[in-house]
Amino acid sequence: MKLALIGASGVVGSRVLPEALQRGHAVTAICRHPEKLAPHPRMTPRSANARIVEEIANVVVGHEAVICCYNVYHDRRVGNEYAEILEGVRSIIQGVKRARVKRMLVVGGAGSLFVSPGVQLIDHPQFPAYFFKIAPREHLEWLSSIIGVPVDTFLRPDHEFTSAPPGLIAAWRLALDLFEHDQTYDWTFLSPPWFLRPGPRTGRYRMGDENLLMDGDTPAGISCDDLAIAIVDEMENAKHTRQHWTVASAQ
Repeated sequence: MKLALIGASGVVGSRVLPEALQRGHAVTAICRHPEKLAPHPRMTPRSANARIVEEIANVVVGHEAVICCYNVYHDRRVGNEYAEILEGVRSIIQGVKRARVKRMLVVGGAGSLFVSPGVQLIDHPQFPAYFFKIAPREHLEWLSSIIGVPVDTFLRPDHEFTSAPPGLIAAWRLALDLFEHDQTYDWTFLSPPWFLRPGPRTGRYRMGDENLLMDGDTPAGISCDDLAIAIVDEMENAKHTRQHWTVASAQ
């Protein structure tokens, strides 16, 4: 399959890229600095600004499907990151449609998953403070490394991360609205579980609908490598066309 991967050097995209290549797919790897990607005979590195429709259309045209792992972590100001994600997602959708690519998988956020009927995680009265409180230390350390704030920030009651949903979580909840009820192409919106973490690669996972998956009384998690497996599996099997769904580590 000829795939276009947006965000190929990011937290999730950097795991999806080798997973797709090792399965024999041809991948156009799209990121800010494609020159930093390790060369591969089936990979074509490209750069594009996610917020410019024409650039996205030009790099994805001719592909069978697009995998969108677009995200922003470099700007902690809530207003900026919120606007940047929404502007980027809108532009990517328009670019994919303009290029007449019929399939796109988008990796969103856990905040849009439901925790009870009609209540999404982001609207839970104890979110996000309680969920950071019960998170394993290694999860917080990993978030600290990619977001660029001290680990203890996630445990402070007076910080934006624990007193109100950060802009990137709120933005991805709204981004889901850009896909739902759109019948003009085959999209799929994958929300990772609340605890996303590095390694190990087990090769196993369980799928869920749009409800937050749990391990007993605790939100479930998955490694980035196993999430990448689920993403490429969906590209190959198309089990969740025009659906919002999630995955987690196998129990």
